[in-house]
Amino acid sequence: MRAAALSVAVTMIVADGKGGHTALLIPRSDKVLTHPGFVHVAPSGVFAPTEQHWRLLKAVGRKQVALRYCGISVPLLTLRPEIDVLIFVRDPEWFREEMRRARRKGLREFQPNWEYRSARDVIWLRLKPDFTPYEDDVIDPARMVPHAAASLSLATRVARQMGTGS
Repeated sequence: MRAAALSVAVTMIVADGKGGHTALLIPRSDKVLTHPGFVHVAPSGVFAPTEQHWRLLKAVGRKQVALRYCGISVPLLTLRPEIDVLIFVRDPEWFREEMRRARRKGLREFQPNWEYRSARDVIWLRLKPDFTPYEDDVIDPARMVPHAAASLSLATRVARQMGTGS
């Protein structure tokens, strides 16, 4: 079966302010038909326009966050092209403030849709200085959505090329 939509898999890497970085992952819900319970990068989904006042774009303009195109993967299960993107949060204080803002509005820091498990299940994958994961078991092919693995691999390669400054 072929899908006529365009997907996006976004790997979010966040600086911790102490020279380290983590990547955001979240397990898929047990209710989905493909890869239930497998780990995915977040945010991900079908590519669609966003509102013009997206706060992330302001952070990019202030160089607190970098957005980078990383490549395209094509999952064999759907044959739907997936745009792989990196959100590189350089300023950990910006990220913490975004989380505080969500709590003040009575929202959770992360509000995954039904395709994902609870926000309590978010995995912060610690990355080595070369942006490879410390915990290899989290990215085991038997536990990770294939296109999430592709996105994480491409994004960490781009992050490595960027270093921590550009």
